[in-house]
Amino acid sequence: MTEALYKTLMTDLNKGHSIGVDENGMPFSIPPAKPLPEKTIQEQFKCMLEKLNDDYERAVQYLKSTYPLSEAITWPVQINEAKIVLKLLEDNPTLTVNDFPAELAPFLYPLSASRVALGYPSDLEHLATRVIQNDALFTPALSQVTAIRHMTKRMMLDAVAAEDSVALKAITWTFPWPPQLIE
Repeated sequence: MTEALYKTLMTDLNKGHSIGVDENGMPFSIPPAKPLPEKTIQEQFKCMLEKLNDDYERAVQYLKSTYPLSEAITWPVQINEAKIVLKLLEDNPTLTVNDFPAELAPFLYPLSASRVALGYPSDLEHLATRVIQNDALFTPALSQVTAIRHMTKRMMLDAVAAEDSVALKAITWTFPWPPQLIE
């Protein structure tokens, strides 16, 4: 390699070029790739919204992770029936679980009866109470992650409306679930 070629290569390296080697072992300068055009603010929004929604789904899935999907889809029915069971038992203190009208809780009543038959040490009233207690834990947690998603999306839409890509890029979010482990 000549001194002139060496100087040219060093100058090119300082300008962001890379060095390649041809089939004869001689170095040559490779100019840097042209930068990709900046994404439009709408494209940036779309990418960020997709990431936000993915993070939201991950948080919700974490909250529901101790239950199979098939059971989780019954939660609205269980909650509704649990409220009916507890209200009826409260309004009728002499009513026993054995006298309970099964048609008022077509999911919980047979579920409870099956659990008791299998040796589970509780009855319909206990099951209804646990459903309400679990909902009292799950609903606020779900509400929290949903509020984070709503507020973040609102901030993103405001930045897009203002055509402020710097503000859009500066928006971040953190969901409390799943917990982040710091090592």
